[in-house]
Amino acid sequence: MAETILVLNAGSSSIKFQLFAVGDDDRLVRRLKGQIDGIGTRPTLRAKGKDGDVLIDSAGRPSAVARCAGRTGQDRRLAAAAAGRRFPSAIGHRVAHGGLDFFEPTHDR
Repeated sequence: MAETILVLNAGSSSIKFQLFAVGDDDRLVRRLKGQIDGIGTRPTLRAKGKDGDVLIDSAGRPSAVARCAGRTGQDRRLAAAAAGRRFPSAIGHRVAHGGLDFFEPTHDR
């Protein structure tokens, strides 16, 4: 079973994620990617497999976060795409911080 790396990007109302398998030649192969939107309001979960096939699209269903955590067992395709039941070998998280200069949302005009 290949080792995996989970990459997260958590925002104020969404979490984006990708799971990569580490190949024999240390190349990363994306196994799945997805996101949870609407955190704090009405969460939805969407995930696609390595070939772009839709594994989960729970728009409008309140069980999105529970499904992401694998607690309901309603969609086994997500577990299969995640390459088994082993925990990732590493987890990375993107952090963006504006320091003292940017303490609220900004945009270019």
